[in-house]
Amino acid sequence: DTEINEIMKSLEVVNNEENYVIRCIKKNLCFGAYIEPEEDRLEELLLKLPEIKKLGFTDKNISGEVKLSVVKEKQKGLASELREECDYKRLDYSFMIMTPMCLYAPFADGAKTFSYIPGSVVREILQIPDALCTNAYPSSDGNRMVPVPLCCSVVKLDKGQLRYRLASGKDPKRVEQDVTLNGVFTENFEDRLMNYYTPEVVKITDRNGKTYDALSVGQVFGGSIYADDETIRKIVKHIYDFPIKNIGYLSDEGYGEIYAIADRVCEEEIKKEYFAKTFDVVCLSDTVIYNDELMSSVREEDFLSEIEYKLGMQGRLKLIGRYTDICNDFGSAYNPVSECSAIRCLLKGSVFRIGAKDGGVIDISGIRHTFIGERNKEGYGEIMCYDAGNVYYRLAEHRPMPFYHMRYTLALTDIKIGAELGRFMITEMLRERVVNLAKVDKLYERGALGQIEPPLDILYLLKAQYDPLTDVEVLKKWYMEYMEETDDN
Repeated sequence: DTEINEIMKSLEVVNNEENYVIRCIKKNLCFGAYIEPEEDRLEELLLKLPEIKKLGFTDKNISGEVKLSVVKEKQKGLASELREECDYKRLDYSFMIMTPMCLYAPFADGAKTFSYIPGSVVREILQIPDALCTNAYPSSDGNRMVPVPLCCSVVKLDKGQLRYRLASGKDPKRVEQDVTLNGVFTENFEDRLMNYYTPEVVKITDRNGKTYDALSVGQVFGGSIYADDETIRKIVKHIYDFPIKNIGYLSDEGYGEIYAIADRVCEEEIKKEYFAKTFDVVCLSDTVIYNDELMSSVREEDFLSEIEYKLGMQGRLKLIGRYTDICNDFGSAYNPVSECSAIRCLLKGSVFRIGAKDGGVIDISGIRHTFIGERNKEGYGEIMCYDAGNVYYRLAEHRPMPFYHMRYTLALTDIKIGAELGRFMITEMLRERVVNLAKVDKLYERGALGQIEPPLDILYLLKAQYDPLTDVEVLKKWYMEYMEETDDN
C-alpha cells in the first residue's frame, strides 16, 4: 500500500487475545495547540510541558508515548514597528474567528447571537477598562464595514425581473420596499446603490444538547480602540504576546476562539474644515441618550441637542427628516443569565437629516466621526456625518460575506502526502466510472460472459479524462472483475 492508502484506512489496533478493537492515533503524526497561560506561570509551563512523556492509556501495541515541544510563536506586526517619537491615539484591530462564536443576545427570539462583537466584550478580552472600544463589525481586506442606514430599501426582484418591469413602463416604486435592514453591514457607505453583507451564522450544541446560533469560522471582524499613547502600546504588545483569545458564551467548551491582529496605529487626526448646508448623521452603533431627567430617551429633540452641543450651535439647528428605530439594551452581551434592566436606545443605522435654522452653511468637521451620548467606552453612541447632497433614499443589494483564506507553510512531506491524496482520489473516481460502465453492460447483457470484451474506446476516453498515467490494462481489470462477479456477491 502507498502512504496515502495507509492514512485513509481506519486507525485501528486489534487485540486478538481479548477479542476487542481499539481505535487509536498512529505514530509519527504531529498535532498542535495553543495555550494562553497567566504571565506569571509562563516560565513554569515552559519547563513542565516537555516533561509529559505519555498521553491516554496503554494496551498491547499501544504505548501512548509522545514527544512534546513548546514553540513561543510570534506574529510579525506592529509591535516591532512602533516609533518612540509618535504619540498614538488609535489602534485598529481585527479578530478572525477560528471556532464558532456565540455572543448570546439576551431575550432575543430563540438562542440567537449578536451579528457583531460589542465594544464591551473587546474591552474585557483585551483587559483595557479605561479605553474606548468600538464595536467590531465585519471586515473586508482590513476595512471595517458599518451598519446599513435604515433609509436603504431592498430590491424585491432579481435583475431580470427588475429590467422587465422598468422596461414595461411600470411604477419603479412597485419593485422596491422600504424595510429595516437590521444586522447587515456595508463597505460602500455613501454610494447610491450600496452592497450589504449578512454575517454567516451556524448552529452549535452545548454539552447538554441545547442549540445556539454562532458566528461561523473564517469571518473577520474589525474595530478601533481609542486611548492614550501608553495604553495603545500596551495593547499592541498584549496582542503580540497573546494573539489567541476565547470569548463569548460556551468558550469553556472550545467555542469562541479568535486570532487577534493589531492592524495599524494612528496619531490624533487633524480635522479639516468640512462645510455643508444640510447633512446626514448615521448612528454606527446603538446610541444611549439621557434627557434632563437622566432617563434614557429616543426623542429626536434630545438627539438634536446632542449634535448642537458637539458643534457648539445650541438652539440653531433643525431636524429635516429621519429614518429611525429603537431597541432595548439589556447590558451584558454574552451572559444568558444576566439580570440587567433594559434601557431604550436608538438602533444602529438610524439616520437624521439636519440643517441650520437660518439656512446657512455649517462646518461639520467636529462630528464627521465621533461619539455622543452615554457608554461610549463600550462602543455606544458612535456616529458618522456627511453632506446630505441630493441622496437620501438609497437602494441596497445583498452580497456574500467575505471570508479569510487560511495560508499554510507546507513541508516536503506535506506536499508529498497532498499529491498522493490527490492521486488516490482521482484513481478512485476513475475506478467508480469504470465500474458504473460495467454495471450498465452487465444489466443489458451485451453477450455471453466469455465473449464480452472491455469497450476499449470508452476506457481510453475515461483514462484521458481522469488519469492519463494509469495503464489501460488496470481499467480492463476493474471492468472484468465486476463482470465476473456473481449475483450472489
